Amino acid sequence: MLEQMLIPKESIAVQKIVLKTLSTIQGEEFPLFVIGKWNSFLPNLRDEGIRLLLSNEKGTIELIKALEAGTVDPSAIPWPRQVGMMAQADDNLRLRSREIFSNKVNDVKKKKVLEQYSDISSLKGDVDKGLEVFKINCATCHQIGGEYGTAYGPDLASIRSRKPESIVKDILDPGLSIADGYDLWEVKLINGETKQGIISSETSNSINLRVLGSSDEVLSRSDIEGLTAKNISVMPAGLESQISINDMADLLAFIKKLKK
Repeated sequence: MLEQMLIPKESIAVQKIVLKTLSTIQGEEFPLFVIGKWNSFLPNLRDEGIRLLLSNEKGTIELIKALEAGTVDPSAIPWPRQVGMMAQADDNLRLRSREIFSNKVNDVKKKKVLEQYSDISSLKGDVDKGLEVFKINCATCHQIGGEYGTAYGPDLASIRSRKPESIVKDILDPGLSIADGYDLWEVKLINGETKQGIISSETSNSINLRVLGSSDEVLSRSDIEGLTAKNISVMPAGLESQISINDMADLLAFIKKLKK
C-alpha cells in the first residue's frame, strides 16, 4: 500500500514520509527498491532518497553501484553529499566515490574533440561576432543576462566567472554535466498524452513543466500517470561541427563580456 503512494498524484510531503517509513519496513531491501524506482522520482523525492541511502553502509554501497552503472547520474548528488562520499572512512567506497565524481572524460572521441579546442584561452575573440554565434547556436534555449534568447536552459551569465576550458567542455560534451534542475523529464498523462520538458517548480498539487518552444504548462498531479527522468541533457551534442575554434573564441568573448 505504501509503495503505491509513491506516485505524482501525492504531494511531495506525503511521498517523503512514505519513503522514510519504507526505509524502516524494508530494511536491506530498501536501497534496491529506491534504485529501481529512481527514474520516476521527482527531484525533491530524490534528495530524500539519497539522504536515506547514505544513512547506512548498505544504502551507500548500492548508491555507488548505481552511480557506476549509470542508473543514477552523479549530478543528482548534491555537492555537500559528494564531498561526504569522497571522504568516508571505508577505503574502497571512498576511492570509488572519488572516481565517480572526478569528472574524467573517458571517451577517446570526446577527448580528441576537446584537445582541438585546448588552446582556446590564447585566442582573442570578437564580442560582436560572438553575439552572432550565440544567436545561431545558443539563443533557442539560453539567455545571457536575461537577454538575447529564450529562458529554457540556464542563463549563461551564471558561467562568466568560470575558466574558458570549463565552458568549452560543457558546450562540446553537454551530457558530462547536467545543470542542477535542468534534467529532461517525460510525463505520461492519464489521458494517454506524453510530454517532455524541464520541471521548473512543483507544489503539493501540481508541477510546472517548461516545454521548449512553448509556454510553460502547469500539470495537476491528479492528471499524471507517471514521470520518468530521461537522464540526458536537453542540449544537443556535436556542436563542434557547427562552432569552429575561432567561433568558439568569439562566443567566449561574448559570454565573458556582454555586448552593451
